[in-house]
Amino acid sequence: MPSDDYLSYFLGGAFLAHALPYLVVGISRRPNQRPFAKPPYVSNATPAFNVSWGIVELGLAYVLLCHRSSFSLHNPYHVLALSFGILVMSLMFAFVFVRSHRRSLK
Repeated sequence: MPSDDYLSYFLGGAFLAHALPYLVVGISRRPNQRPFAKPPYVSNATPAFNVSWGIVELGLAYVLLCHRSSFSLHNPYHVLALSFGILVMSLMFAFVFVRSHRRSLK
C-alpha cells in the first residue's frame, strides 16, 4: 500500500472534521467564524456560507477517501490514518477557537 494512500486517508479525515462544525452551525442558522477573513477566523460568515463551505469540504473528503484511494473500514490501518486526521484537525480547531474567543473577551 503506497504511503500516499495513507496521506489521502489522513487528509480525508481532516476535511471531514473541518466540515462538521461548519455544517452544524450553518444548519442551526447561526453565524460562524470565516476561514478566509483578514485576520483568519475573526469576522463572522452567514449560515448559507457555512453550509456551502461544509458541503465543499465533505466533497473533498469523499473524493480523497473513495475515489483517490481504496479506503476500507475493515482495515485498521486505514481507520487509524483517518482517525488521526480527525484528531489533528479537531485539536487545531479547538486551539484556534479558544484563542479567538479569548481575543473577543478583551
